[in-house]
Amino acid sequence: MISRFSSSVLAASFLILLGTNFYAQESDPSASDTPTAITEEERASKSPVSVSYARIDSVLLYSDLVYVTRQSEVKLPAGVSEVLLGEVPIASLDKSVIITFTDPNKKFKIKGIRVSEKASRRKKSQEAEELEKRKEGLLLALSTKSREVQDLLDWEASIKSIKPAIREQDGVVEKIDSENFSSFRKTYAELAEDNTKLRLAKLEELDRIREEFYIVTTKISHLAEGDTLRRKEIRLDVESDSPNIFPFEYKYLIRGANWFPRYTLELNSNGQEAELGWHALVRNETGEDWKNVRLEFSTANPNQDIDLPEYREYRIASKEVAVYSEDEDYSPADKEYNAPSKPSANAGAMIQTKKESKKKAPAPKISQRSKAEERIDDVQYQEKNDSPLLQSRQLIEGNYKDRSNSLRVEENMNRLQGELASQKYSFDQGSYEESIRYGKEALRRFSGLRESSRKELKDLENEVQNLLNRSSQLSSDKKYSNQLIAPGISSEGFDFRYIAQSREKIPSDRTLNRVFLRKRNITVRPGYETSPLTNDGVFLNVVSSNTEREPLLAGPLEIYSGENLLGTTTVSTLKPGQEIKMELGPDRDIKVERKQEKLDDKSGIISRKKNIRYRVTISIKNNKRRAVPVRLIDRIPYTNDDSVKVEWSVGADTPKSKTDDGILTYEFEIGANSRKTVQFEYTVSYPADNILRETSGSDSY
Repeated sequence: MISRFSSSVLAASFLILLGTNFYAQESDPSASDTPTAITEEERASKSPVSVSYARIDSVLLYSDLVYVTRQSEVKLPAGVSEVLLGEVPIASLDKSVIITFTDPNKKFKIKGIRVSEKASRRKKSQEAEELEKRKEGLLLALSTKSREVQDLLDWEASIKSIKPAIREQDGVVEKIDSENFSSFRKTYAELAEDNTKLRLAKLEELDRIREEFYIVTTKISHLAEGDTLRRKEIRLDVESDSPNIFPFEYKYLIRGANWFPRYTLELNSNGQEAELGWHALVRNETGEDWKNVRLEFSTANPNQDIDLPEYREYRIASKEVAVYSEDEDYSPADKEYNAPSKPSANAGAMIQTKKESKKKAPAPKISQRSKAEERIDDVQYQEKNDSPLLQSRQLIEGNYKDRSNSLRVEENMNRLQGELASQKYSFDQGSYEESIRYGKEALRRFSGLRESSRKELKDLENEVQNLLNRSSQLSSDKKYSNQLIAPGISSEGFDFRYIAQSREKIPSDRTLNRVFLRKRNITVRPGYETSPLTNDGVFLNVVSSNTEREPLLAGPLEIYSGENLLGTTTVSTLKPGQEIKMELGPDRDIKVERKQEKLDDKSGIISRKKNIRYRVTISIKNNKRRAVPVRLIDRIPYTNDDSVKVEWSVGADTPKSKTDDGILTYEFEIGANSRKTVQFEYTVSYPADNILRETSGSDSY
């Protein structure tokens, strides 16, 4: 079915002519200088009237562009108003915006339309604020606990420095009391043991705080990604005679979606009829989900420019130039005006110095580094400028390294943040295999965490897994997309329209979504074809024709028998009335055997000719419970050599056709549980003194 553009009687339809946006796509630079029909005083006198959410009602898909239609209503006061229609994705085309109001009484006028780019930062969530406070508390705890551990280490060092001293006075040496010294050593050992236990306990607590710090830092880093949101905002300046509620719709073109034709053929049990289904495979990556929308598909190319070229003026002029000789006198002012400016001596020295410095300056070396390495360098730089982290790390490396869990977590989290960034970057660039690799590495990092830490990062782990699943799906779709053919290629420049039978939901996630268009019952002629010279199978095929008024666009075709998928093939563009043959693969219920015998080899006595006779026997067994039509293709050799002659004996069955190059085609019907045998002979004659040379041709049939 070809549907045409329909136009309803609407009160006002305005194409956007004015723009004050930054970085507007396909916008005329001079458009921003065009004055609007409303003054700044009038605009400032009223606050903008916001429109409730304008839902997407319908979507018209072209080969690489989409026409989106939104609908809503607005309550306007009397007088001049500024209406804020809402936001649209950044990929929308400014000059494609069309706004249509339904107002049979002509109670208002549109005075201007503006599309501007809007960049906003996402506000910090309560979770992010709590995490920031928690991070500050952990840094404070790290500082306090590090100081406590350092005090214990200093005290332990001072205890170890205590040694007994022997005093000598007036030649008399004081003796050491062994009993007191033994008591001192016992007290020292007890103090050292208690200090070690306390130090290890505090180091364990310090290690736990550092681990928690890196877990919290990872969560904050993840929440901070994607803070900046770039959208476009549509504003409308109107003047209404009286307050009223006006329904309206607005449309805009946007890039980021495409569609491909795909078909299904469901064979009925009688083998004479089938149901042909039209489908569209839709990929949406516009940045907005389509929920419960009407979908229409077109083969036209809206990028094609059909406007006449704009002719610009060609203006030339001449200028008289005064020429002076070296001996000619003219005023100093003229000398100063005509002579090239000469820099001063100091300026020349400075210029020379700059040139020499540029020559001596080494060219910067650009090295390609992974995002994970850059992330690790950033964290290490942060540690050097953050004394609690650096101090706690030094204490743990020097006294608790063998038992530390935070050092492993630190390395894991540093690399994890790099892998998360690389996974998302690869996904955004369409490198799904790389995204899968980084996603698997990230999941391995999660598995190395303790249960408590992994539980705290569970939401992040789920997001990584979801992105990994999407990458796997899109990677599979990408391989599958190689078989798809864009509708603009096979439509030969004509605009054919197809409408979905129901409202659809198409998320903006790049996946291929199948949309049902329509079904038709068609007549098919099943048949079997075999060529035992090349393959010992008998292949089922179905022949049908296009009974529609428009062509069947090129695309993949899935063939089913009941719920069984027989196979997938690709159909070329099929014009109305044109036949198509769909191959369904070998049928195991029909067997074929080919046997070639060399009967005799005789050399002529007088003519000195050598004659070789061959007999070919082909047997086809039908094990089905019904009769089947079979097309058999075989061959005999042919020659372009005048000294060689090939004579063919037709046999009991006459072929339907025989070509000059020896191709034989038989068509017959084999009954249920029956066998059909085809037999023919041919003789090859050539000079007895020669050698018969057999070659395979380059052509096929």
